[in-house]
Amino acid sequence: MTPAHGGDDRLIRDLRLLEALEAHGSINAAAEAAGMGYRSAWNRIERIANLSTVPLLERRTGGRRGGGTRLTPAGQQLLTAWRRLAEEQARLGEAAGTAETDAEALALTRRLALRTSARNQIFGRVTRIRSDAVEVEVCLTLADGTQEIASVITAESLRELGIREGDGVHALIKASTVIIATDVAAVSARNRLSGRVARVVPGTVNAEVVIEIPGGQTIAATITRDSVERLGLAPGVAATALFKASSVILGI
Repeated sequence: MTPAHGGDDRLIRDLRLLEALEAHGSINAAAEAAGMGYRSAWNRIERIANLSTVPLLERRTGGRRGGGTRLTPAGQQLLTAWRRLAEEQARLGEAAGTAETDAEALALTRRLALRTSARNQIFGRVTRIRSDAVEVEVCLTLADGTQEIASVITAESLRELGIREGDGVHALIKASTVIIATDVAAVSARNRLSGRVARVVPGTVNAEVVIEIPGGQTIAATITRDSVERLGLAPGVAATALFKASSVILGI
C-alpha cells in the first residue's frame, strides 16, 4: 500500500491507482479500490501509459474472468521507483532518486503535471527534423520504437521551443481531428497509428473510440455512433487512427 504521507497529491493518487491495477488485474476493480469512476480511471491510466517511454500495460483477453489489464515488468519496475520517489518527496520535500528507473519515474511525474484540454497527449522522442525557410516537420518515435507521429510547425516555433533530435516531446491531438479506418487505402493524412480497439464509449450522437497501439500507448477519436456501427468497431477489432501533421501541437 502507498504510505499516507505528504507530497504531490496527484502522484499519490496515480500510485494508488496503479497499485490497485497491479493487485486486481482489472480496470474496473482498480477504479473501485482507488475510489474513482471507471471512465476516470481508464483515462488516467491511459494518460500515464501515453506519457511513459516504456510499455506499461499488458492487456489479456479470454480466460475465466474474460481477461484483464496488468502492468508489464517494466511497469512494475516503474511503480517500485515511483513508490521510492513518493517516499523521498515526503521525507525530504523533493525527489532524490538516483537509479535510472527512478529518473524515469521523476520525468514521468513532471510530464503528468502538464495540463491541456487535448484528449490525446502522447510522449515520444524526436528522431527526425526536416525544415525549410517557413515550415518544419518534426517526427517523434513512440514507446514501441516503430510507430511515429509527425507534426508540422513553423520554423519560428521550432526556434522558440528549442526542439532538437533526441528530445522528449508531447504530441497533443484533439480527438475530434482523428479519423478511424479499418481498411486504409490512399489517404492524405500524414499520421497513421495502427492497433486494435481497446474500448468504445457511446454517447447520444457521438462515441469515443480508443485504439491501443503497440507499446501500450493509446489514441482516442470522437466519431459518430453511425460510423462505429458501419465500421463494426468493437474491442479487439483492428483499426487505424488517421490525422494530419498540421493537427498535432507539440509541447515540451
